[in-house]
Amino acid sequence: MTGNRSHTCRKTFLACVGLAFFAAFEPVPASAQTPQFRIESIVVEGTSRESVRRIVRRESRLVEGGVYDEEAIRLGIRRVKRLPFLLDARPELRRGSLAGQYRLVIEVEETSVVVASGNGTFFGDSASGVVSLGANQFLGATTQVSASATVSDRTGPGPSSRSGHLGFSRYDLFGQASRLHVDASFGSTAGSDYHGLNAVLRIPVGSNHSVGLLATVQRSTTDARAFLPAEGPGGTREASTAYRSARVDWVFDTTDDPFAAREGLRAWAALGVRSFRSRGFLDRSDTGTDVSTALTVTRPLAGNLSAVGGLSAECSEGFLSDGCISGASAALRLVQAGSRNRYRAFAEAGFSGFLRLDEPDSPFPVRTNRVELRLSVGLRTRFAVVALSFLQDLE
Repeated sequence: MTGNRSHTCRKTFLACVGLAFFAAFEPVPASAQTPQFRIESIVVEGTSRESVRRIVRRESRLVEGGVYDEEAIRLGIRRVKRLPFLLDARPELRRGSLAGQYRLVIEVEETSVVVASGNGTFFGDSASGVVSLGANQFLGATTQVSASATVSDRTGPGPSSRSGHLGFSRYDLFGQASRLHVDASFGSTAGSDYHGLNAVLRIPVGSNHSVGLLATVQRSTTDARAFLPAEGPGGTREASTAYRSARVDWVFDTTDDPFAAREGLRAWAALGVRSFRSRGFLDRSDTGTDVSTALTVTRPLAGNLSAVGGLSAECSEGFLSDGCISGASAALRLVQAGSRNRYRAFAEAGFSGFLRLDEPDSPFPVRTNRVELRLSVGLRTRFAVVALSFLQDLE
């Protein structure tokens, strides 16, 4: 029985990985009639900061002196639009100093230095929400620092939490559009106080591919007197936990907007290892591995309406449970954008289905089929990002 379930998990995961790679690497026939443009220079307008100009030029992965068709330029602009401190980027080809050469002018629209965000989820009789306020500032040509405070809460069972983050980002690392982001976090939730450090290095590979290396170290102290009546080993109700994880991932992304895409494809696959060690009231340790993949395709239909479809799979071994969870989703998305993308609103309706299959010898063996109806709305401006989701279980 265990072998059959393991085989099912592996097949589910490998099928999703295969679909993601097939979609990302599917060849697109080239047309002999496609016009080519030799780029004499790349100029960034709409910002007074030289740091933004430099990062935009690098992130486009277009080089002066190169020859590109309209599709390559369009994908380069999409990469620029996915930068977290930009709302929009618009290209314009202008005649260069010599015949047959062009100046590529990229006009950008920046976000505010201070940005508020909030999202809420309503599921049946329960609701949860997260509110955050953050600020960021460039220091020098390629360095950005940030700080944020976050509060989350929910109705019914479940913990509330408070957290803070201090971030450091280095763009254009090694001069190859690589990015390094380090985030120090601290907070409290469910009787636990924690602090941790996260580091992400993302390296571009080709025009739309990237590889990421991620590492996390976190320590927490839990006071269980509020919810555990008995004392643990050594007469204590406290526990200290150390958590570590490392992951490598691959991303292929051609979406036209990170908040609410109208078209594009995003494929993702990752392999990670995790470990934790708890002492005190909870005295145990565990290690585990996990592999995961996801594929999302967004295709325009008519006007501002798009169809969105997705597949996902995640398999884990050890670390409290062995098993897989796979999912599929389909939705219709309506997107409305203002001038220069200074605001972007969306409404989406669709279905999500999940199948969880755990090994029978795991601590909490579960096999769950679930189908949800999802309604979502959202708005992004220079100063704020807000999103609401309404979920209804159809079983």
